[in-house]
Amino acid sequence: MRKGRMHEKNYFCLVVAVIIVAVILGGAVGFLVGRGNSVRPVEFERTNRELTATVGELRTELDRERTITEGLRSKQDEERVLIGNALDACRRAGGGVQGVIAKMEILNDLIRGLESRAGGGAGISGGE
Repeated sequence: MRKGRMHEKNYFCLVVAVIIVAVILGGAVGFLVGRGNSVRPVEFERTNRELTATVGELRTELDRERTITEGLRSKQDEERVLIGNALDACRRAGGGVQGVIAKMEILNDLIRGLESRAGGGAGISGGE
């Protein structure tokens, strides 16, 4: 049985030695193929230019998004004012049949105004 254990130890040592030699040879081949540079130097200037361009594009896109958001906010503010004015007019229209008719006309005008601002056209006629 001792002989079997000796062979196992020899095989283990042989495998470890082969792995070490393979790593050393791989490093040597890599060194020769890489012309002495085991790690290629990063092209900092090109990388810096690419990053600068990307940051510039992101800033441009962010500015565009801010402009769109500000435009939407101002549009919404104007629409809130229109809706508020229409609701105030409806409150002042009074009651009875004439008041209901006046409220319907005010609301129809509001809807038409909002549709025209949105560029849509649901086609609501004045009689509806």
